[in-house]
Amino acid sequence: MLCSLCEGLHWEEILSSFEAVGHHVTYSDLASAASHGCDFCTVAQAAVLDTYSQDLSLPVEDVAQLHLEKDRLEYQRYGEDRTGFTIEPGHIWLDTRYAPCEGGVIGIMYGRGTSRIIGRRTSQKVELDLGLSWVRECIEKHPDCKHEDESLLPSRVIDVGSYCGDETLRLRQCSGQKAPYVTLSHCWGPSNPARTTSACYNNYLKSIPLAGLPRTYRDAVAVTRFLGIRYLWIDSLCIIQDSTGDWEKECVKMSKTYENSTVTIAGPDAPHCHAGFLDRQPKPAFPEFTFDYQSPTSKGTGSIDMFYRGYKRGETKLGPRPESNSVLSSRAWALQERLLSRRVLYFGSQLMYWECLTNVRYENLHFPFIDNFWSRGEVEKVSFKRRQSKALWLRYWYNIVTTYSGTNLTFSNDKLPALSGVASKIHNLLGYHYFAGLWKEDFPRGLAWYCSSYRRAHLSPAEPIEFLAPSWSWASQDGEVTQAASSTTSPFGSADLSILDVNVDLKGPDPFGQIHSAQLKVYGKVRTGIIRKLRNLMAGGEQGLFLCYGCLDLLVLGEYFPDRPGLANTLAKFDYIGAEEDGKMPQQTILFLLLGKSLQGWMAMAIEPMPEKLNKYRRIGLAKSKPHHFRDDRWEHWFDEGESMTVEMI
Repeated sequence: MLCSLCEGLHWEEILSSFEAVGHHVTYSDLASAASHGCDFCTVAQAAVLDTYSQDLSLPVEDVAQLHLEKDRLEYQRYGEDRTGFTIEPGHIWLDTRYAPCEGGVIGIMYGRGTSRIIGRRTSQKVELDLGLSWVRECIEKHPDCKHEDESLLPSRVIDVGSYCGDETLRLRQCSGQKAPYVTLSHCWGPSNPARTTSACYNNYLKSIPLAGLPRTYRDAVAVTRFLGIRYLWIDSLCIIQDSTGDWEKECVKMSKTYENSTVTIAGPDAPHCHAGFLDRQPKPAFPEFTFDYQSPTSKGTGSIDMFYRGYKRGETKLGPRPESNSVLSSRAWALQERLLSRRVLYFGSQLMYWECLTNVRYENLHFPFIDNFWSRGEVEKVSFKRRQSKALWLRYWYNIVTTYSGTNLTFSNDKLPALSGVASKIHNLLGYHYFAGLWKEDFPRGLAWYCSSYRRAHLSPAEPIEFLAPSWSWASQDGEVTQAASSTTSPFGSADLSILDVNVDLKGPDPFGQIHSAQLKVYGKVRTGIIRKLRNLMAGGEQGLFLCYGCLDLLVLGEYFPDRPGLANTLAKFDYIGAEEDGKMPQQTILFLLLGKSLQGWMAMAIEPMPEKLNKYRRIGLAKSKPHHFRDDRWEHWFDEGESMTVEMI
């Protein structure tokens, strides 16, 4: 039932407009209506109490008492004084750059825009019928999601039979055949999953017992069969795991494996292969209801499910969110699998959701949802057939690198292979030459990366255990890196810097994969600089490392970011205030190579000679100015006092 106030609202107008509509003026009125059985007020009250409880870190009972004592809610919205609670629908934002999708309500903001009341009832059991409808809709209605080599089978697939088939699977060898197939994106976890090896390969061609597979694999088989698809690709079963040659050959084909599949299925919150993804966690016990309303378009009646979906402190978006902090989102291989797949069906811990090259869908929404991935610091999924400039594709690549560098790998030597499929796609679009994660035609900008987390000691070990990439490549770091010259639409570089030669010795057949060694020879301006530990007034007085003008001069040229923790730890032994009183200053002399200037300021690479190799250098950090904080012209004058020389780096 609805209270008299809710009964009098024109819901058809509310759900088809962008205007906020006044509701109860006081909390006591809202609480009273809820206690007398108004369905909407009950949901709204639960949303208000839970939102305030988390924002104020108070129990729900205390929040209710606080509201009753204060009673009247007063606030400003868009410069206009408001009193009381309001109802405001959130709508699908259509973007003309993409294929149009049907519009509709994604939810209702109640109160001050922090509560989330959204529609479409979900159940404890996964709705595979809904997932199947999303797959069919995309295949039939989304031209941007089609591909010329769609359904070209990989070298091997698992034949799962039919939905009502027996429990026996088998491995099938393929050579140019076409048929729909599913790919699985998953986490292996600490224990090895079921694997195909040289010893069991012939047996798997005859049969793979379903009961002997890990839970995640069995769930993938069940979904594949339900979708009416016969073939499934799982990395540990379709690649011979004890054959380096087979792994290298299949890794080269990885981009096609995911791109050509009908759909990729993923369990983002499954931490290992034995966890499965079809069993959901219990939903929060919040009230929900369904009511009928007059349709503004058909003049008939419609109905909408409403429930409070819960709130996590710090969230500002009305719509649902993918499980961005899930185990799968932190896995390096999974990022490439997501970007290469044209369609991904996610089985989350509480929601099923969908992502294709046209739109995003969530199980608890009635309509497609156009998501803003950049607002969460995530990489947008785009079609590699999109027509856009090389500058925009370069920016997209650097965004991928930043995100990818913050993910985890079980085997560190997968650093370059786990991104090789995406690198291959970008190479085809740019026509540039790829060397250890960098593009030769954009080398000065590519060299201008830095580790911004050195203050938190999240840096690579002082020396890597094994060679992964040359010191000048971001791939040499075991941690997140940031591209300093991120604006690819503006020029970057210096007339004083020339790339003379780049040489990479590959380990296998993949030009974007593992490497034995790499050398870079450049000609540019070099000079020594003083790094000091100072208080960064732009960061609330936090101590940081800075490149200073001279030995006796505190004039700052820019901030310094070491690649390894050695320098940061050494300078951390000095206390800045005490050192100042003693007339001493924690500092170190470092050699710098000028890279160039962009809209983000001047940048110089810190290098040091390698004692065991004559006339060879390695990178150890990056210094960069901030145009709004430091005077840029000092960099030019400062490097004028240096010398031009050839530098060979490994």
